[in-house]
Amino acid sequence: MANEISVLINFTVTNGNFSDVFQPATQTINQAAQGFHGPMVTVGTTQEYIPTGDIGTMGWFCGRNLDAANFVTVGVSTGSTGSAMTAYGRIEAGESFAYRVEPGANLAWKADTSAVKVQMKLHED
Repeated sequence: MANEISVLINFTVTNGNFSDVFQPATQTINQAAQGFHGPMVTVGTTQEYIPTGDIGTMGWFCGRNLDAANFVTVGVSTGSTGSAMTAYGRIEAGESFAYRVEPGANLAWKADTSAVKVQMKLHED
């Protein structure tokens, strides 16, 4: 089979007299192996690894911050015990996210000021 995953991005900004639109066509992507890990996770205020379940090769990672007030910082870690993550992103309250993960990356995250529930889905590559 082919084109098992479809991704649609619709990004529009209007701020006063400034506006910008980015709407590339729907992209279809091959998935080599069936599988996903999709729990609702409570992210605490200390760094923790993002759960991957039984995923063999990480592919697309998507989800939504379900909190009404607090953000989650997302990053990568070297994987050694106690190593700090290097932050690369933020998921604000109520925001959704979707991106492809580098296979083998040690993904980590932590909530801002209190625990945050995140609905997540991690798909096989």
